[in-house]
Amino acid sequence: MKILFLLPLLFVFACSQGQQSTKGKVENYSGGVADVMLSLFEGESPFKVGAISKDGSLTIDLDLYSEQLISDIENSKFTDPFAYSFQYICEDIDNFPQFDNQPNGKNIGHFEIWQNSEWQDNLFAADNKELRYWIQNPAYLSAVKGSFFQVTLSTQDIDMRHTCSNTDFYDNTEEITVEIEYDLILKKGLNLIEYEILEVHQPSSTERGAFPVKVRVKNPGENAAILWFTDSEQT
Repeated sequence: MKILFLLPLLFVFACSQGQQSTKGKVENYSGGVADVMLSLFEGESPFKVGAISKDGSLTIDLDLYSEQLISDIENSKFTDPFAYSFQYICEDIDNFPQFDNQPNGKNIGHFEIWQNSEWQDNLFAADNKELRYWIQNPAYLSAVKGSFFQVTLSTQDIDMRHTCSNTDFYDNTEEITVEIEYDLILKKGLNLIEYEILEVHQPSSTERGAFPVKVRVKNPGENAAILWFTDSEQT
């Protein structure tokens, strides 16, 4: 499998303006002009948030479609209670922060590449090359300390700080506690979320690689350097 990388770049993230846009370039890209998309549920209802040009140049703007998206999907089958809107969720949901007009949300996850209304590839984001393998195959490969980035949707503005835990049954016998810390300011619409892996656990069994046991869920820094990559095999 050949992995394509975007050169490290500065992700523009201005909380005061709600701006979430980025530019980069996929090295050795040969897929042609394509759209960068997000899907609400396993390829259903994809919507465009950016584009890749023939030379591999990439642009993404999460603000471009947020208002229209919210109006289309609010209270739809695609949203979940806000507590379930993340890659890592609390085990004790009853103690999750409560908000006025309790919001819904959706853990949308990674980006996708589409051409002519057909899915072509996945597009992932992380801050180091070693983490890329685990992102593609977390069930068997090992996580390392670092950050990966995904998209979540919120139906209202949120300012939240919370700590909790969950349990990972890594081999169906041993229970491992996963600590989760949220420190987030979300706007109504699409938000890029940083999952910072602070600690990993190495199982005694060889059937599974190391996995995160302490994760901070936060907004990306203003000058966060992000590597983007696909998992496609070039022909």
